[in-house]
Amino acid sequence: MAMVMQQRELAITLWRQTWPMAIGVLALLGFQLVDSAFIARLGTAQLAAQSFTFPLSFLIIGIQVGMGIAIAALISGR
Repeated sequence: MAMVMQQRELAITLWRQTWPMAIGVLALLGFQLVDSAFIARLGTAQLAAQSFTFPLSFLIIGIQVGMGIAIAALISGR
């Protein structure tokens, strides 16, 4: 019975800590979609230039998220 309570508390804690990060990641990725919509109004060459930088942007966002997770893990371990 105690094990079930611990698992339930762990699940609740994980959920409370996960959803803000998920919203943050969606916001980081969502701004790219909004940028594309506005840049598409300028022309196809401008949209192609922005699309060319898209993988680099994802790389930077991935490094940022990874560092954030690592720092959070280090802080929580103390």
